[in-house]
Amino acid sequence: MNESILPPQPTTGNVIALRQTLQIHGWDIRTVEIDIIAQRAIVEIHRFDGRWIYLAGSPEGSVNLERWHRTPTVYRYRGGPECDGFNDQFLGRSRPEGLRSGLRSLCKYMADNPSPGFPALDMHEVRRLFATVM
Repeated sequence: MNESILPPQPTTGNVIALRQTLQIHGWDIRTVEIDIIAQRAIVEIHRFDGRWIYLAGSPEGSVNLERWHRTPTVYRYRGGPECDGFNDQFLGRSRPEGLRSGLRSLCKYMADNPSPGFPALDMHEVRRLFATVM
């Protein structure tokens, strides 16, 4: 019998544990989809003070790690009703060599930029947390 070996998929328990641990440290996971075998990843993590990071990796080998800052604003158009919105300011982009390097850069950024008023994470702790999801 010819059976294909599938990579282990992250269980919802692992994602919930990652989310809960990062929330203790001031980070909130919005999206986490990592497939090392297919070289695809989308990770979006927000901090309570408006800073957020976005990692996108594609099978073609291009990986982008973007840093943003979000400010809540209230818009009013020509005297009409007010509506809430967000103003995202682009802070920078890096292009790591591959997906693994991009994930290391993401972990390093989270360790180097802790949320104000929250306990800091060590880079090795962040890497161990993300290893359970991969």
